[in-house]
Amino acid sequence: MDSHGQPLLTDVYGAPLTFSGKHSDCMMLGVLSGSYSSPADGSQLGISLEQALPLHSSWLNFNRLRVRAEQPVPLGPFTLNLRGKAGSVYGDLPPYEAFPLGGTNSVRGYAEGGVGSGRHFIEGTAELRWVAPW
Repeated sequence: MDSHGQPLLTDVYGAPLTFSGKHSDCMMLGVLSGSYSSPADGSQLGISLEQALPLHSSWLNFNRLRVRAEQPVPLGPFTLNLRGKAGSVYGDLPPYEAFPLGGTNSVRGYAEGGVGSGRHFIEGTAELRWVAPW
């Protein structure tokens, strides 16, 4: 809202805040997700598929796929933790549904979305962990 109580339609750079260009978008979302965790080695795999259901011609219509995987690798007293995430959106993409890059679960040292945002992304991390002796 601006200082007169009117909804803002663009951000400070002039980019639209909604896909429709109006003060709001409409959508109904269906989600299918699954995950696997191995108790033997601590590996994890997760996948989710989202479908915006355009019940009206003015409603959003998109598909989003997300995948994440994690694999710990024991290295003596250390553990190398490998993690990867990827995602893609096909169809209408309002700015608030874009994938944010940056933040504590992404690129540390940046605010969420501080690195950028987009329709597709691939992200990987590697951490070396060990138990503190105290």
